[in-house]
Amino acid sequence: MNAKERRRQDQADLAAVLESKHGRRFISRMLEVLTVDATDVCNPSNTYYRLGLQAKARDVQNEIIRDHFDMYKLMLSEAHSDDNEDSTCKTEPEQ
Repeated sequence: MNAKERRRQDQADLAAVLESKHGRRFISRMLEVLTVDATDVCNPSNTYYRLGLQAKARDVQNEIIRDHFDMYKLMLSEAHSDDNEDSTCKTEPEQ
């Protein structure tokens, strides 16, 4: 498989993942985890490692935005909706 065919296959695979709500949730969480602050004053080697993870996460995010923008918007909307559901305070009715 040459580079062009591999790129096309990667795009199709990513589209298949993004078609599923579970796949979008997984990608959203992965991007969130990988883009957390990378600085670690006590361990510069760890900082560089985490900066590399951030760069890869941005590459994936940029690819999703470029090739699957509608799915990216839907993913953000669902993530925002899930965050709101998690943060709502559930109280028991007063008796």
